[in-house]
Amino acid sequence: MQYKRSNVLIDKKFQLKFAFFVCTWIFILSMIYPLIIYNLFEYFIRFVPNQSPEMAIRVRDVQGQVVVLLAILQLVFLGITFIISIFLSHRIAGPLYKLRKSLEEISKGNYDLRITFRKNDHFPELQDTFNEMAEHLAIRKWK
Repeated sequence: MQYKRSNVLIDKKFQLKFAFFVCTWIFILSMIYPLIIYNLFEYFIRFVPNQSPEMAIRVRDVQGQVVVLLAILQLVFLGITFIISIFLSHRIAGPLYKLRKSLEEISKGNYDLRITFRKNDHFPELQDTFNEMAEHLAIRKWK
C-alpha cells in the first residue's frame, strides 16, 4: 500500500522559509520586465508629442493599464509560485522529518526500525543508508 502524507506543512518553519525565499527571488528577477516595458512606453511618450499630443495621452493611458495588469499578474504568479514551493518543499521536509524521528528511535535502542520514503520524495539514498546503518547496529548489538 502506498504511503501518503496528509499534512502538507511537515516542517512549517523550513517550508515557509523555502517558499518565501523562492518567491522573493522570483519577484526580484521578474521586476526587470515591467521596468523595461515602462521605459519603452516612456520612450514612445517622449517621441510621440512632436507628432501628435493626442497619441501621447493615449499611450500614457495604455502605459498605466499595462503596469496595473503586470502588477496583478505578478501577484497571481507569486501566489502560484508560493503554493508550488510549499508542495516542493513537502517532498524535502517529509523525508528529513522521518529521518530525524527515526534517528531519535535508534538513539533509544530501537535497532529493528526501518524507514520507507514515499515514491516521489527526495533523498532516497538517505533511506537506504539509514536502513543499512540500523541493520549494522542491530547486528553489533547481538555480537
